[in-house]
Amino acid sequence: MTQRLLGAMPRRMVAVPAFGFSRRQHTALPDANTAPQGHTATQSLTGKRPRYDAEKPRAEREIPLLQRELRMSTSHTAITVDSSLNLHVGEWVEVRSAEEILATLDDSQSVSGLPFMPEMLQYCGKKFRVFRSAHKTADTIELFSIRRMANAVHLEELRCDGESHGGCQAGCLLFWKECWLKRVPEHPAIATRTGSQPDSPSERTNRTLNLSSLFQGTRRPVAEGEPERYRCQATEMLNATTEVRRRDRWDPRFYVKDLTSGNVKLFDFIRFGALAILNSFLLRQFGCRYPHLCGLADEKTPSRELNLQSGELVRVRTKAEIMRTLNRQLRNRGLFFDVEMVPYCGKGPFRVLRRLEKIINEKTGSMMNLTNPCIILDGVTCSGNYLYQRMFSQRHEYSYFREVWLERVDAGKDDALAAESSRGIGSFTADSVAGRTAG
Repeated sequence: MTQRLLGAMPRRMVAVPAFGFSRRQHTALPDANTAPQGHTATQSLTGKRPRYDAEKPRAEREIPLLQRELRMSTSHTAITVDSSLNLHVGEWVEVRSAEEILATLDDSQSVSGLPFMPEMLQYCGKKFRVFRSAHKTADTIELFSIRRMANAVHLEELRCDGESHGGCQAGCLLFWKECWLKRVPEHPAIATRTGSQPDSPSERTNRTLNLSSLFQGTRRPVAEGEPERYRCQATEMLNATTEVRRRDRWDPRFYVKDLTSGNVKLFDFIRFGALAILNSFLLRQFGCRYPHLCGLADEKTPSRELNLQSGELVRVRTKAEIMRTLNRQLRNRGLFFDVEMVPYCGKGPFRVLRRLEKIINEKTGSMMNLTNPCIILDGVTCSGNYLYQRMFSQRHEYSYFREVWLERVDAGKDDALAAESSRGIGSFTADSVAGRTAG
């Protein structure tokens, strides 16, 4: 899901229909300020080979040559860029070594427009299960619609921690190109991992130089004195995907892979597919949709300070209570309440994962510091089931909550509410497995 961050992006956007929601909840302009100025990027990220002038140190000028040598030295791995494994939900894979993955990257540290980020290095050589196929995903930058991505998956519990991107707290689910993975033929419990020999000094030098380019790829070139601008998988989503025509969104064949990949169960496919058709009719004929949302507050919306901290237990207020905190645009102090949050209303307890205080603007790459922090709850993510224009998108972005939409849970009520929550949310918790990490 994510809800929209209003005012934080230049207003060159196409208007979003009432039934199509954007990736992040929008935060009003007073809530978002640019981050302090940082160092400027020196490497061109346009996809062309960077130009090094004669005034730079010799070691820095030789980085491209050493990168090519490293790629040649690992050519025996026979990695085909953007190769297809046709992975399905539940399959076990092993993330290739850093050397193998770096050998697949172009000068912008990407494969088919999708960057490999430094935050992903910690998972190299480890085994994980496929969480979702990423053959379709959401455009969260311009049109807020569905787009295609080739040969990519999400792995269970692997989210970006933002360490190399200024400490961004969005916690996006990572995209993995299939050429960065390899199948594990047997269950990891009985699989034997091949031991690696100690690296020679020359190999360590090559890897260090190549990783320096990887880290440089996290920044966009800016003029001297301008604030730092970041580059990540979310900011490059338009380059990594292709457009889906409007008529294709209504072609049943477009959704077949949602079933065959295991992304969506047959029952959910029928249920939410029928709901999408119903909502299309209701919007066209009556200007409403299900579930119906109607803000009842004035333009100046109420607030509440709970000072919630990581680890605390909370309950989401009922839909009726939350509607009284929203204006006609379904916003509370600029933060949008998304239809994907309705299944969680009146449910709990949920554990507070963190307070959201800074996040990268996906359109501009700049860091936004929120003066009115939002709350992220562990396991509460967008399922993609209610998004008309982005049906069955599998990004599973965290939902953002105002504290006025939540209430603390006493420790004594924990067990009772947990039982109520498991009965009430049902399939929605199954779609939230990716939320079990800290970022």
